[in-house]
Amino acid sequence: MYAGAMRMLGAVLVSSSFHFSVSTAISGPIRMEPLDPRASPATFVMRGGPKGPARMVFLHGMCGHALGYAQSFQWNAAKKGTLIAPQGDRSCGGPWSSWSKDIDALDARIVATFRSLGDAGPIDDIVLIGYSQGATRAEAMARQWPNATPVSS
Repeated sequence: MYAGAMRMLGAVLVSSSFHFSVSTAISGPIRMEPLDPRASPATFVMRGGPKGPARMVFLHGMCGHALGYAQSFQWNAAKKGTLIAPQGDRSCGGPWSSWSKDIDALDARIVATFRSLGDAGPIDDIVLIGYSQGATRAEAMARQWPNATPVSS
C-alpha cells in the first residue's frame, strides 16, 4: 500500500461477520486492545501469543465497532498471525462508526499501526478482510493497488 507501493496479499470480501486480531511480541493471553487509548479513531490490535506470521486487517461494516468483531475471532486469527482492526473514520454517534472514501488515509493508518507494532521492513503482505461497508473499502484498496498478489492456499 503506502503511496501505491504497498502490496496486499489479497482482499477477502466477506458477507458475514468475520473478525481478526493483531500480533505483537507482548506476552500474555491473546486479547484485543487499543493501540493508543487516546487515539481517535481507535485502532485495535492483538496482543499476547503465540501467533502465526501473517498480517491481517479487519474492516468492520457501516455503523459498526471494530473491537467486538475482532474479539469474536481473536483466537482463530492468532493461529494465522497479527490482526489489526481500525475503527471507521466517520462517527455514527456513540462508539459506532462508518468509513469515509479516503483510502489513502486508511492505508496510512494501517502502515503506521504495523510500524508501531515493530514491523520495520516492507509492509507488503497484508490480507484485508472486510464485512459489509468494510468490504467496499477493502475492494477500493485492491483497485487502488492493482498489483496485489491474490491469497492462495
